[in-house]
Amino acid sequence: MVTAKRIPFARIFCPIDLSEASNVSLRYAIALARVYGSELMVCHCLENSQESEPTREGIIQRIDELTTDNILFGTSPLPNWKRVLCEGDPHKILPAEAEKFGADLIVLCSRTHPKVRFWLGSTAEAICRRAPCPVLVTRQPEREWVGLTTNQSDIQKILVGFDFSADAELALQYGVSLAQEYQAELHILSVMPPAEGAQTRDMVEVPPGPKLDLEEFRQRIYQRLPIEVQNWCQPKPVILVGQPHREILDYAEKNRIDLVCMGVREVPFGLKTLFGSNVDQILRHAPCPVMAVRRMKPAQRTVGSA
Repeated sequence: MVTAKRIPFARIFCPIDLSEASNVSLRYAIALARVYGSELMVCHCLENSQESEPTREGIIQRIDELTTDNILFGTSPLPNWKRVLCEGDPHKILPAEAEKFGADLIVLCSRTHPKVRFWLGSTAEAICRRAPCPVLVTRQPEREWVGLTTNQSDIQKILVGFDFSADAELALQYGVSLAQEYQAELHILSVMPPAEGAQTRDMVEVPPGPKLDLEEFRQRIYQRLPIEVQNWCQPKPVILVGQPHREILDYAEKNRIDLVCMGVREVPFGLKTLFGSNVDQILRHAPCPVMAVRRMKPAQRTVGSA
């Protein structure tokens, strides 16, 4: 029997670049830190090590102003936060700083650079593949669940992309925990390739096993959920046929999903660079924030570790 387990975010790491988009991610980080009682690290990466002291001082002042302004939106000050400046390639330095901090969650923004993003991927995508913990990615414009003036968070609908892989199982754990925290609807969506001769979405083929109808799929999902889940939400298993990222994006848009949870699966570097993974596509086009979760290496911390 699966039991419910609240996954704590004791330490939240939020890289910002002082853009308007990263100000939004900071607002999310502060709201989550307030809900979970987290320690918050606000980090700015200097790509040029020759930055002058006046410039550094201006950056520090701006970070303090932003963080204080956001904290003032809440009902009480956030007691445990600090700022950090680091230098180097953000793709490499930011995941390393998050690991050094012992982060349980990274919150950052994904900015739109269509041509660069198509060939090389964004900084957010690169960090998701290197991060020592889950990454919550915000982008603009999107469906928001953190108040602009209240700093309060309200997640009503969570979608977990599920394909029965170990990565998806981990994403489901986070989705369940967040659904419990926010008393939110939990949508669990699996996208399968069409079975030979299949005419409807109620019958698909799950390689390498036999055909799986919708009721059997639901039963397999419920076996993976804690029995107590019915106390805080009514899970909604859904099975669709098509390309995973397209079906997930379409479902999230039509059902006004507030947060998508996805497992990050490793793919060969060349394919990842040229074409992107399903997670990359969802990060680029999702109508709401996305939490990307990947399995930790043996030396890294496990789910819910302090």
